Amino acid sequence: MLLASHAGDFPKPAPFGGGLDKLELRLPNQIPMQRGLSDLIAASKVGERKPRVGPGGLYEGVIDLRPEHPALLHFQNRYSPGKEHKLEFLEVGRQSFDGVLDELSQMFDADPLRKEEEEEEAFGTMRVDVAVDLPDVPVSFFRERTRVQFKRFGAQFGTCGEEWQMLGMHGIETIMSGKRSNCYRVYDKRAKWQDDHQKFLRKWRASWGGYRTDKAARDAWLLSGMSFDEWFELRRKVEQIKGVMPEPPSFVELYGIPETAILTRVERQMSAQETKDVHFGQIRTLRLLREHALDFNPFARMIFADAGKPEPNPADYSPRDYMAGMHFRGLIRRDGYAAAVRWLSQYANGNLKRLLASLADFIPCSDGVGVSAPELVERYRDALSRQFAA
Repeated sequence: MLLASHAGDFPKPAPFGGGLDKLELRLPNQIPMQRGLSDLIAASKVGERKPRVGPGGLYEGVIDLRPEHPALLHFQNRYSPGKEHKLEFLEVGRQSFDGVLDELSQMFDADPLRKEEEEEEAFGTMRVDVAVDLPDVPVSFFRERTRVQFKRFGAQFGTCGEEWQMLGMHGIETIMSGKRSNCYRVYDKRAKWQDDHQKFLRKWRASWGGYRTDKAARDAWLLSGMSFDEWFELRRKVEQIKGVMPEPPSFVELYGIPETAILTRVERQMSAQETKDVHFGQIRTLRLLREHALDFNPFARMIFADAGKPEPNPADYSPRDYMAGMHFRGLIRRDGYAAAVRWLSQYANGNLKRLLASLADFIPCSDGVGVSAPELVERYRDALSRQFAA
């Protein structure tokens, strides 16, 4: 039965407001492991079925290390000559960096921060996700004022009219630039938590309502002719009078913010290919990630446009410039700034920068609500500093 104490087991927001959110590490095939892990890998090779070992796709198999460690171990790549392993760390955003190192030291008899000279590609990064939470900055600000360089693919999910690809119930909830596993993602964190909270309440109701495990209670509900919500509320009130069932934790108790709050999360997902190039090479191993994470700017390719005039005066422009500017503003509001610039670039004949400068007055304003590129990086580094210092 789900008790009130189980609310502490429910996923809560990251305590740092951002920082490292996910890690995938490349491990040498011969890395010394703790005995339990090596025994599971050896047993899978001879065909023994183990409850925590499953098929691994590109790998020989995958071992679920939970609950002892928040990680999945994909062992022995089928198509790599070195048969490397991949360690997929989960819930990194709720751990300090030292906590991640402690977990690694418990799983492997090797120094996670050893230098590359000692063993090439030791604890190399295959995927690094970073994030930053922005209170009071809506997703719509990023939709109308930002774009990402060198990303030709973009998607927006939400409900904002028939023109949009729709997914969700609270307006534009997610904007994605690029494709997995190299992409930028901006989404409504509060809406995500609201969905998680509803799932939590359904589990709570299923447990206290007893309709899944208690046949008599289930039959009583079916015979009552009421909807489950109505029947559950009636039973809940009766049980509360008896002093049996506690109130489920509220949204504020679980997440620390009201349901009407505005909270946007900006995420950057980087794969092994990107962490090895010239721009991202400084984080290609776990050691380099720790040394250079605070100097590294994962949002360098996100371009912020300055706000235009609230209502441009037609007398200040020629009829052609004014009509072009208002059409550009309409495109931004309908499709977003990134999509509008992509459309404009098709007809710019190499003059995109000059055209954008001439249309700058017509970029929608955000009524003073927003964030600049330096502010975004500063907030990310503040969150990362807290995660490293914890």
